[in-house]
Amino acid sequence: LKFNILMSMVISILNFRASVSFQLDILFKLEADASSEIQYTYDHALELIMAHRELINSEDISEFLYAAIAMHVNRKLYSEASSCLKKAENALLSTKDVMENHSPIPLRCYKKMIVRKWYTETTAPKVEATFDRLMNFYLAGYSNLRPDYDLHTSFIKARVTNGKEVDKNLDELIKCYKSNGNESLLLKTEVFNTVLLSYAQDKKKASTLNTSKTIKLLNQIGRAHV
Repeated sequence: LKFNILMSMVISILNFRASVSFQLDILFKLEADASSEIQYTYDHALELIMAHRELINSEDISEFLYAAIAMHVNRKLYSEASSCLKKAENALLSTKDVMENHSPIPLRCYKKMIVRKWYTETTAPKVEATFDRLMNFYLAGYSNLRPDYDLHTSFIKARVTNGKEVDKNLDELIKCYKSNGNESLLLKTEVFNTVLLSYAQDKKKASTLNTSKTIKLLNQIGRAHV
């Protein structure tokens, strides 16, 4: 009976006769240990999308993918959400011989995975990896996957959390803003404050080096706002 219910939900999702998010919410509420059923339904839905992609509205596919990822993230099931995103990438995207410039996976799926209030030494590397994949897809030709300000700054904050250099990332973001004049990419004070704080807390390096890095950062701020 449960199998029949799940299959009818998959069919309903792909025919979009009812709200995708509502159907997924039902799956989450079936029972406490319904994770295997949820993953089965998601996997089967991806298979049907691949088999009948030309018959399904791309916006409906995007809504389905976002609903699945968001419901996992909202329940703090980050590993499962990451798995859903990677499966969608493997099924629907490519970094070689891209035939279309629009990704069925919307940018907000990546924002849901990457943008967080804070990062730890455990979550930061995962955020970096997700951002790197996003950039690879964007550079491959998916124009709607261009990272926005929130994604860039979250990536920078994640790198700072792990004590990694971010000077190059700041330069790239400043150049991107300068090249197209997109105000949404103009770095805000909070980003520079995060980097400055990391310099102040970096006791492993000589203070003279951090002073030099601080001066460089101030120069970057000046270039960004000229």
